[in-house]
Amino acid sequence: MSKNLVTLDQAKDHIRAVHDMDDEHIELAIKAASAAVLTYLDGADEVFTDSNGDVVLDDVPDDIRWACLLLIGEFFRNREAEQDGPVDQSFGYGFLPRPVVALLFPHRDQPIA
Repeated sequence: MSKNLVTLDQAKDHIRAVHDMDDEHIELAIKAASAAVLTYLDGADEVFTDSNGDVVLDDVPDDIRWACLLLIGEFFRNREAEQDGPVDQSFGYGFLPRPVVALLFPHRDQPIA
């Protein structure tokens, strides 16, 4: 079962990897980023998954694909998850980066108040 939202080639192009030395690391980043995005979407991903729960890559909207690539880039650049200074309170720990949330938020099921 594949839950990856982007291909290895797409991720490598995004992070400008020109060799195969980091492929294993990039594939792990793809899995982690895809899982984080799918968790955030919390069921809204059914639009681009088949009856087996596999992601149909051609059906993944571009903004969701881009959100996944942004996370992959973050994982690749910051392999040790180090950060200078405190996290802004409005952002907080345990949340996706703001640009990723901005891309994904419209795809979540929004309750009508």
